[in-house]
Amino acid sequence: MSERLAVFDEIGGDAAWTAVPAFSLVTAGLARLEAHGIEGEVLSPALLEHWARVAEHCPTLVATDLLFAEAVLTFHQYGDLVTDSANEVS
Repeated sequence: MSERLAVFDEIGGDAAWTAVPAFSLVTAGLARLEAHGIEGEVLSPALLEHWARVAEHCPTLVATDLLFAEAVLTFHQYGDLVTDSANEVS
C-alpha cells in the first residue's frame, strides 16, 4: 500500500494522496466528455501522463471512475435506459 501512496508524494503535503479520488473522477469525466465530442481538447498531455501514473498504482479506482463517468454521461444524453418505460424492449 505504501508503494501506491508514494506516487502522490510529489503532489505535496502530508495528506495530498486524499485528493487522488477526486482528481481521478474529474479526469475521467473530462475524458468521457472529450471522447463523446462534447468538449474538445480538455486533457493536456501532462494531465494524461499524471492520470496514467495514478492508473498504474490504482487501476480499480481509475476503471471505476471511467465507468461512472460514462454512466452519468449516458444518462444525461439518453435518459434512464434501465427503468424508463419508453425504452423497454418489446
